[in-house]
Amino acid sequence: MLVVDDEPQILRALRINLRVRAYEVHVAATGAEALEVAGRYPPDLVILDLGLPDLDGVEVIQGCAAGPRPRSSCCPAGPTAWTRWRRSTPARMTT
Repeated sequence: MLVVDDEPQILRALRINLRVRAYEVHVAATGAEALEVAGRYPPDLVILDLGLPDLDGVEVIQGCAAGPRPRSSCCPAGPTAWTRWRRSTPARMTT
């Protein structure tokens, strides 16, 4: 599992709670770091903050999908992040 968030407290809390439940957890604080970690340890699941400082969540999702394990599931981290991201990038919401 890969957890991506630029808030250190959130990364720490999720890492601790998921490891206690026997999940293998890797963390990243930026989109670029997330893509690097996902390349080394292809995740089965990504918990992703969509409002990262360097890449937006869509770019991270696309990068993970293009990686060695394209069937990874991605969960945007929290409705607040999704709503904030969605309002700031309405053109990217169309597929």
